[in-house]
Amino acid sequence: MTEEYKLPTVTIVGRPNVGKSTLFNRILRRRVAIVSPDSGITRDRNYSPTNWEGEEFLLVDTGGIIPHPQDQIEASVRNQAQFAIEESEVVVFLVDNRTGPTDLDFQIAKLLFKKGDKVILAVNKVDNPNEEPESYQFMKLGMGEPLPVSATTGRNIALLLDRIVRSFPPRGKIRREEEELRIAILGRPNVGKSSLVNALCGEERVIVDSKPGTTRDAVDTLLYKDGQTFILVDTAGLRKRWKVATGVEYYSTLRAFRSLQRAQVALVLVDAYQGITSQDLKIFSLVASSYKGLIVVANKWDLVSGRGKDDFELHLRERAPGVAFAPLVFTSATKGIGVTECLDWAKRVQENRRRKLATGFLNRRLKEWVRTNPPPSHKGKEVKLLYLVQTDLEPPSFTFFCNYPQAIGKNYITYLNHQIRKDFDFQGTPIRLKFRHK
Repeated sequence: MTEEYKLPTVTIVGRPNVGKSTLFNRILRRRVAIVSPDSGITRDRNYSPTNWEGEEFLLVDTGGIIPHPQDQIEASVRNQAQFAIEESEVVVFLVDNRTGPTDLDFQIAKLLFKKGDKVILAVNKVDNPNEEPESYQFMKLGMGEPLPVSATTGRNIALLLDRIVRSFPPRGKIRREEEELRIAILGRPNVGKSSLVNALCGEERVIVDSKPGTTRDAVDTLLYKDGQTFILVDTAGLRKRWKVATGVEYYSTLRAFRSLQRAQVALVLVDAYQGITSQDLKIFSLVASSYKGLIVVANKWDLVSGRGKDDFELHLRERAPGVAFAPLVFTSATKGIGVTECLDWAKRVQENRRRKLATGFLNRRLKEWVRTNPPPSHKGKEVKLLYLVQTDLEPPSFTFFCNYPQAIGKNYITYLNHQIRKDFDFQGTPIRLKFRHK
């Protein structure tokens, strides 16, 4: 068990389209949140750890606050932002220098009043010194002296970060037994990805709505459970390519792909009521080709009648034989059924991705595999598998040394893959086989 410091949380809030996501990306020094001229792109809380001058903290991007929402989505955005404000040590209140103080800015200032000196008023879009005098009109908000910044050019961002870290309280210690496990939650639109995140967390961390496409960005949610730190990445629903050629949805899909690359394990949700679709097969292939851990989650199982779990598993294996190595979990995210099993499997799959096998034991098994089923000859000559060694982890990778590596065909590679899985526990993880000349 290791002892670490609890990261302070810094949340960026403001009305829609003042540049919160641009500032979020600027502070992180990489493009994480989607930036678009359209307002309302960021809806959920987007978490990402970062640091400044040796001080680590958790940065949160929020959706634009509308104090008097007109629909359920706007109300959910406001609730998410309010929750983020309450759990934060420091709040950056971002306003737009080009529009000046608005009625919405004054209403948000009232919401932030109880945070007192833990609110930093940052006036965005001040791209040069000549525009700085205009920023003082925001003194009317009663939030203290404004700091003029430009999230686009990076102007005065260092000063903002200095003020942020100076506002941190004394660091509290937390105890962790294991390192973070990053889980990407993938699937078609409206299969219940956000509902699963909320069920795992036991609270509404991401917005859930019956309309497909509610989650547009990849959203990181931290979860501490039984000594393990999980980072749950709720991604936008992956649609067919021809449906996402342009616009925000294209970038959301791209961000989901990138989130998978940063993850160790993927939970791929399928609609148990609809069954396995062609788009599900493409997502399975994406995860397998990325050599990430894979768990198939049959969600909405409570809606299925007249079909047993064995029947559904047979349906999955027939439709997607390439992911026979993946465990299958049945859940109802809205009712909280089976969701903790997803985390249990994620930990087990990650352990399998890190499993290291002794070389001597591997070669004893190799002799048995070859004795049972020797490789086909090559141009009338015997093909000999001489030696086997595990050469890497995450994913587990094995190198076979032989006299004719080019002669090892697809069918025999499948046989060796099956034998490795039969003799060792690599459930949930792809494995990589290589052949070299000895």
